[in-house]
Amino acid sequence: MVEGCEHQAAGRSVATLDRRRDDFLVELLEVVHKYWPEAEGLEGRI
Repeated sequence: MVEGCEHQAAGRSVATLDRRRDDFLVELLEVVHKYWPEAEGLEGRI
């Protein structure tokens, strides 16, 4: 498992990986907010 994690990290620091994760989550929330049916006045459609 350690080898797999090191391979995936590709030499990046934990701080860099944390920042990448956080940036992704912020962008994901923005997309969800933009395209979720409630944002278009379609409450209860999901």
